[in-house]
Parts: sequence; C-alpha cells; structure tokens
Amino acid sequence: MGNKQRAGRFDGQRPHHHAPRPDEPWRGDNTGCRRRSGIRDSSAGDQRRGSKNGDTIPSRAQKRRYSRIVRIAYVAYAPLSRQGAAPVHVGAVVGGLARLGHSVTILAPEFAKPFELEGVDIRFLSARPCKAPVWAKKAGNWIAERRDELDAVYVRDFYNGNAVLTAAKRANLPVVLEVNGLVRDECKALAGRLDWGYFLKRRIRMADAVIAVSPYLVDVIKQFDEDGEKFHFLPNGVDISLFDNLPDKSAVREELELPANSPIIGNVGSILPYHLGSPIIDVVGLLADEFPDIACLIVGGGPSESDFRAMVAESPHAGRFIITGEVPNERSVRFIRALDVAVTWTNPRASESCWPVRLSSFACAGTPIVAPDWGVYNIFAERGAVLPAKGGTAQSTAEAIGQLLRDEALRQKISRAGIDLAREEFSWISIVSETNEILSKVIKKNRS
Repeated sequence: MGNKQRAGRFDGQRPHHHAPRPDEPWRGDNTGCRRRSGIRDSSAGDQRRGSKNGDTIPSRAQKRRYSRIVRIAYVAYAPLSRQGAAPVHVGAVVGGLARLGHSVTILAPEFAKPFELEGVDIRFLSARPCKAPVWAKKAGNWIAERRDELDAVYVRDFYNGNAVLTAAKRANLPVVLEVNGLVRDECKALAGRLDWGYFLKRRIRMADAVIAVSPYLVDVIKQFDEDGEKFHFLPNGVDISLFDNLPDKSAVREELELPANSPIIGNVGSILPYHLGSPIIDVVGLLADEFPDIACLIVGGGPSESDFRAMVAESPHAGRFIITGEVPNERSVRFIRALDVAVTWTNPRASESCWPVRLSSFACAGTPIVAPDWGVYNIFAERGAVLPAKGGTAQSTAEAIGQLLRDEALRQKISRAGIDLAREEFSWISIVSETNEILSKVIKKNRS
C-alpha cells in the first residue's frame, strides 16, 4: 500500500476489484480496497517456504528492500492463549515483522498466557485489577520508560486503551492503530456508547496511521479525523503454507473419523454472541429431506460455544451435528478440507466492521462458501468466491447449499475462484509488507 488509502463508501453496491497482472504490483482502485506493494505472494521467486507463523520466509534480498531495522512495541490487550482471530493475527503480523529483521516487543496482559512467538520478546504485564484502563496505564508507563529504545508503537485497538496512545505521543513516538471491529458492536451497550462517543475518537486522532480490517469500517471511522490519508484497509490474511500438501478430502475425513460419503457442511472458527443468530440449525432441517445423510460440522470454541450447544440439543436434528470444541489453528485446516460447503454467517452490522479470519482460510482451501449477501462477504461474492444467500435467511442459505451439493461444476468454479483470490490478495506475507510500509512512513514523518 504504497500510497495513502482512499476508502469510498460502497452505497450498498458490491465493490469492483481488478486482479493485478503478473508483471505489475497491485495498485488498487477507488472502491476502498487496499493498495498492494511490490512483493507478490506464493509466486515470488525470492521467497522461501516453511515459516512456522506465516506463509513464507522472506529472503535476504527481500529484507534489503525494506527500510532499516526498527524497534517496535506491539500492544495487544487480548486473550492470545485462546482460539480466535487475535492470536492468528498477532502471530502473523508480529512474526512477519520479526522475520524482516525488526525488533518487536509484544506487551500483553497476564491472561494472555501462554503465548510465544519465535524471535519476539513478549512482556506479560500484570495489573491489579486487570481491567483495560488500569492495564493500559501500565503499558503506557512501560513505553514511556523505554522511549529511547523504541522507534514506533503499534496498538491493537481495545476498549479504554487511550492511555497507551497518550504515553506514546508524549514520548514523541509515532503510533499505528489497528482497528479490528467496533466496541459498540461487541460490548455491552453502555461501554459501546462510551467508546463510540468519546474514547475511540480520541484514539484515532492521536494515531499517526489507522489500519482497519474492512473497507466499510474505514468509512465509519474516517468521520473522527479530517486527515483521511491516515486510514488504510488491510484484511485478516491467511497462512498459505498451512494448505500446501494437505491430504485430499477422503483421507482427511478418515483421519478425523468423519462420515466418508455423507455431504458435510459447517463452519470452523470461534463461536461469538452474534453467531447465535445464524440460521444453520434450521438450514440442516431444510436440507434433511433431499440429503438424508447430511452432517453439519462445527469446529471451534469461544464465549458462546455452550449457548450454541444448548440450541443444537433442542433441535430435532441434533444428531446430525458434530461439534468438536476448540482445536489448534494448525489442525483446523484439516477440518476445513473435510467440508463440502463452508457456511459462514455474521449479522449485517458486524460483517461490515470486521473481517472473519476464517473467510480467507475457506477460500484458500478451495472449500466452496455460502454466506449472506452483505458486508465483506460481498467482496468475495463479486469475485466469484462465495455463493450468496439472499438476506441470509434459512431458506436462501439452504437453497444455495443445495445448489452447490447438486452441481459439482459450480463447486469447482467457486473453489478455484477462492484459491486464486486468497493466494493473490490475502496472504500474510503481502499484508505484513504493507504493514511494514505504513510503519516506515510514520517513523520517517515523525523524524522529519
């Protein structure tokens, strides 16, 4: 993302994207999609496979193309030891920056343990009580005490985390703020109103650059700062190497002890409160007559896992559900490979302010996806990588799944489109390179 990001409102229409030519880096368009810098993904000749925490390892030649080594404090008030988007995102971005040679220190709360990352110093800061404002103050003090040992501060946005940015600005350190969603969509009503009405606005104004995981989210938060050039769209990516050399579907099902010949639909990822509105339970019932041996695989833990299990238990089709609970990220890709159709669902508001981390994974695996026709799902649908379910209803979702299960050619078409899209635009190596550019620019501007 060499130039500053322009993010236009889609006004309800699907954004239009153009894939980069093989001899040309991504330049973006005027829809609010991120700009791609000069490093390409899996096809690049000077990248090496085999990274533990990312999809490729940059070569020495690549490292020379980046700016000089910088010292970064990465602030993540998040449960990094639990399954979810946070440890995946932090591991990929911080691990990628470290492999470029940068010195990165993660500041995380005690409840994030255990979490480790090769080549990265992690400081688990305790606070009594361990509440966001108290912990943010302690993290801010840590940054202030080491101001001469740092070049930049990167903050994964969290509720009431203003003290971190305040300390960094007082220390004359540039700040990159990463916004993964809106507190008003994720927290209790009062907390959401306070953050939206006061705290978030202050954090955005203090930041030198703001990264948002959705182009719609960029549109929403741009109202808080007149400097529209500071906003950038970078989605959650995918570790492409996890999908290389995976066994075929039949072998994976045998390994995981899943039905060999039954159509299997489902989802892999954390179960959050807004997922409870998914029509998946009713969808299984609607499909049962035509596909009598259909099974629904749900892989993942999360704060609403027990509520979802209770909902399934009350369904007359409970016997068709296979719920595994939380599994390691590296193993989750095997469950993705076992699916005939991935069914993903997020309510309209959340689908505009976040980027489901598994969405890119489903596409990279070549698993056909059915999703509602709203939010970031439309970005995939416009590229042919998602079959949209109109209105996200049980009926439309069941019809879309049934269409895929009957039509192998359509499954193959969507599968190919998803693989191409994920590998061309959503690999972590590309997202890290753009993050690195943003950091380099704010550091240079701060010193000028």
